[in-house]
Amino acid sequence: MVAADDDPQVTEAIGEAEFERAIRLLERHYNLVCLDTGTGVLESATRGILDAADQIVVVSAPSLDGARAASSTLDWLEENGYSRLVEGAVAVLNAVRPVRGLVDLERIEGHFSARCRACVRIPWDPHLETGAEAIVEELRPETRQAHLELAAAIAVGFSEPPHRG
Repeated sequence: MVAADDDPQVTEAIGEAEFERAIRLLERHYNLVCLDTGTGVLESATRGILDAADQIVVVSAPSLDGARAASSTLDWLEENGYSRLVEGAVAVLNAVRPVRGLVDLERIEGHFSARCRACVRIPWDPHLETGAEAIVEELRPETRQAHLELAAAIAVGFSEPPHRG
């Protein structure tokens, strides 16, 4: 897993050609390469990542603003020639609280399920709240199960042939 920097200007500073070279190098040594584009997914430099991607995971907060932002990302991808990535995407509703709030999560989940190949809910977990290093054994059982379901949803995409273009 190659994580993005928290500062989107760092992603912008790296050009498309550099991304493509880095991906080719990683693919020579690893069967699976996971890249986090961070907040810079809509930047032109990340086209190298998108061109090389077999599938994407789009993460949303369980809120209207979070869902709008994630849906806007999917819109941008479709409008810029990446419809195949949207159709094969896994959407994640992250940090879903156990108490029912004002947001209709079923409706948000239905929206992403209609646009993407799968949609998975990850429950809020106090162990992840600090944003520090996570220890799997300290996660609640339902959180571990949700992450396992997310991994399974992503793995289904491995069995489908990639569609480049």
